[in-house]
Amino acid sequence: MWQAEWRSSDHGRITREFFADVRSRLKLESIKISHHTSQILTGHGNINSMLHRFKLSETDLCHCGQPDTVEHIIYHCKEEKVERAKMIEEIEKQGVRWPCTLSTLSQRTTFEHLSRIARGKRS
Repeated sequence: MWQAEWRSSDHGRITREFFADVRSRLKLESIKISHHTSQILTGHGNINSMLHRFKLSETDLCHCGQPDTVEHIIYHCKEEKVERAKMIEEIEKQGVRWPCTLSTLSQRTTFEHLSRIARGKRS
């Protein structure tokens, strides 16, 4: 029942990209989701594309000048270059090519890197 509602909902697109299956998320009990990480996982919070949509920011751009979206923060933002390199190294050790899917980033082995990016960007 939950899974069917999860798949058919018009809401939560970015979260669904991280956690396509409700059961797989529930198996990851040990990952710590902080205030900053939840902003990345949901696309809601201190992300200018969202803030601008609600007229809470004058711009939808990141400090680096590009549109500030979850995908930008994870895959492209110059401010996250160092932590992203560490995350890429960890992902490639697992035999996964970069850029990977958002669901790959929600795994135990890479989630800490995602959390560091979230803390750095959203602080």
